[in-house]
Amino acid sequence: MTPGARDFPFYDGRPYAPSTLRWIVALAAVAGGVAGLFCAPLWFGQGGSLPGAILFTGLSLLGLAVLTKGRLGLVFAQPTRRDVGHGIGFAVLNLVVTVLVGWLVTRLVQTAANPVNQALGALSLAELPAFFGQTAFQLVGEELVTVVPFLAVLTLARRVGLDRRAAVTTAALPAALLFAAMHFSTYQWHIIQTVVIIGTARLVLLGAYLTTKNLWASVIAHIVNDWTLFATAMLLAGAAGQST
Repeated sequence: MTPGARDFPFYDGRPYAPSTLRWIVALAAVAGGVAGLFCAPLWFGQGGSLPGAILFTGLSLLGLAVLTKGRLGLVFAQPTRRDVGHGIGFAVLNLVVTVLVGWLVTRLVQTAANPVNQALGALSLAELPAFFGQTAFQLVGEELVTVVPFLAVLTLARRVGLDRRAAVTTAALPAALLFAAMHFSTYQWHIIQTVVIIGTARLVLLGAYLTTKNLWASVIAHIVNDWTLFATAMLLAGAAGQST
């Protein structure tokens, strides 16, 4: 490792080794954020999406702050043009991969549509900025929900003797599966569809972090990816509406 080069924190005891208690609190905060996201409609009613996003991302950030002793820059480094380029590049790669994998899965199993696409059709132009802003904020939480467990498993894998490459692979797979599991209800519990499509997409988007060691790169990739999908869905819905 070149001196001064970025690396994943904690797995080799640098810049320090978080205590077991810090890991537990961080992971519990992330789990609490996920619970807040899913329970928000019950707690706050029809307008629960924004409070849910705030709980989701806010608690996940709190967990990361506990883990890093407030040094969020260990994960969220100041972005460079290289980070932005990697983020955009992995977003484009993921769009291609998602189309190909989605096409394959629809040939093999019954699939469900993303309900967000239907919700987009009901939004007015005045509501779109708030929608896209909220989704960007929530996507930061989705990256945190991935990276905190990833770092935990990476650190554990190194402690039990796996080499660095094997440890990264071992950590990436469960992180992707956990992320996919969050979307089971979104896709009406079509588990194969969700694991294969969402899990694969998660691995591609995680690649932006793996190559830059900066979570901002994955955040950029995720936002560009999802906003492109949302915009495409809106355009297709508008075209369909004009043809009827």
